[in-house]
Amino acid sequence: MPELAPGTAFFLDVDGTLVDFADRPHEVRIDDDLGRLLDELHGAAGGALALISGRSVADVDKLLV
Repeated sequence: MPELAPGTAFFLDVDGTLVDFADRPHEVRIDDDLGRLLDELHGAAGGALALISGRSVADVDKLLV
């Protein structure tokens, strides 16, 4: 992971960008590789990582478990 400039933040869209659209949105899963990358970005940005979604916060949290 490259060193980031101070104040760097990430705003990432979930459905259709990080994960494919699905006929049944509750069946979408974030795979282990993407989960690790999101963890690394979160750490590198000092926690400044936002996942953008039309889903509820609880539903996005479920994707990350």
